[in-house]
Amino acid sequence: MKVTQRNIRNLNHFKTILLSKRNEVLKNFSELEYEFQQPKIDKGPLLPSHPAEAGTDNFDLENTAELLENERNILNDIDRALECMEQGMYGLCESCQKPISLKRLQAIPCVRLCVNCADKEEKIRSNARRPFFRMRPFPYWQ
Repeated sequence: MKVTQRNIRNLNHFKTILLSKRNEVLKNFSELEYEFQQPKIDKGPLLPSHPAEAGTDNFDLENTAELLENERNILNDIDRALECMEQGMYGLCESCQKPISLKRLQAIPCVRLCVNCADKEEKIRSNARRPFFRMRPFPYWQ
C-alpha cells in the first residue's frame, strides 16, 4: 500500500507497521531476557575455573543488559507512537507541533521529532558531551 498524505489520517498503514515491529521487539526482548537469566541457571553456584572466564561472563551479561535496555527503549517509543495515534497527535512533532514529513514517518514510524527539532536536540546533546576544560601543556613546554 502506497502511503499518501490522505491516508495518514486513517493511520492503518502506520498502525500495522508499528504493531508488527512491536511484536518483533517483544520476541527479541523475551529471548534476551532468557539469555540474561540463562548463565545463572546453567552454572548455578559454581565459580569459573579461570579469571578470564569470569571476565567474559561479565562482558556477556553487560552486553545482554544493554541490548535489553535498547529493546525496552524501542518498545517505549512504539507504545508512545500508538498512544499518539489514539489521541490524534500522530505525525506531529512533540517539540514544535508541526507535521512531521511523510518520508520521515515512512523511514521511522515511531519518530517523535521533525528533522529540524531532532537536529537541535542532537546539537544540545553533542555540546553536553564535550569536556568543559582545556588540557594545559606541561610547565616545561612553555
